[in-house]
Amino acid sequence: MKKIKLLGFICAVFTVITFWACSKDSESYQPDEFLQFSGNVNFSQLNNAESVILQKAQKRIDKHIRLSNGQFSMDIQSGKEAGMSEEIFNFFSNCMKSSNENIRKAQSAGFAVIQTGSKSLQIINPDKQIPFALTKTDTEIPEGGITGVQSFWWGSKTYFSNADLKEAADILNTGGDLSALLGGFGFIPAAVTSCLLNWQAREYAKAAENNPNGIVISEVAGVIKIGESGQNPGDIVDLDDWAL
Repeated sequence: MKKIKLLGFICAVFTVITFWACSKDSESYQPDEFLQFSGNVNFSQLNNAESVILQKAQKRIDKHIRLSNGQFSMDIQSGKEAGMSEEIFNFFSNCMKSSNENIRKAQSAGFAVIQTGSKSLQIINPDKQIPFALTKTDTEIPEGGITGVQSFWWGSKTYFSNADLKEAADILNTGGDLSALLGGFGFIPAAVTSCLLNWQAREYAKAAENNPNGIVISEVAGVIKIGESGQNPGDIVDLDDWAL
């Protein structure tokens, strides 16, 4: 079964490229492997070439990420150690810090943190029904999609099933609010919450109509993007997948 294809927050299509040159004692890179942008960039509006550079950098950093006691950490301190510019390294370092801060806020608010992979967490409301599908690794998406939030060192993915899209539309059509429904998701990052609360009933209804198996929202450093193809039954949600 193929893995789910999601559109990252700034990249259209990623090709996974693996390359690592290792010396006897430490990783090293040839001069043409050093990752950097040619000029000033806006991380939320990268072109295709810049997006590929960022994807390569993310994969390199992922090899240095650790998860312990609900917090992510890196075993490197600079971009030079991973063969990239400090600008790119600092961007991902800030992404990790933001994820850790969200986790701490969730714990302080009484949410439970469940480790679902070597580098992934699920944050849930212990008073709500746990979306079991997202509490184990390599979950197969069922018909209609799944609902829940996964947290990674770089950001998060929010899964919104077709049934919940329809319920959100019904709630708003009858003058209700979405606090109870969204509360069942677990701890949703502020940027994603803002997006969902700004949607009108017609937007939820259209999303449900166009995505019979639900949608996926990726969030990195406060920038969000909705997966173009939605969720696909039979696809595998790899909870250790590093790709945006």
